[in-house]
Amino acid sequence: MKHPLEKLKDPVENLLLWIGRFLRTTKIIFSSFGNGFNSCAKIDI
Repeated sequence: MKHPLEKLKDPVENLLLWIGRFLRTTKIIFSSFGNGFNSCAKIDI
């Protein structure tokens, strides 16, 4: 019989991978959005 933590390991790893991927994509979106915002701010000033 498998240890309960062994069973939990897979979903937890998948969740962590998903979170990492999600954070990476949001970081890319935010950095591109931030760059656009910065260029707009420079034009306004």
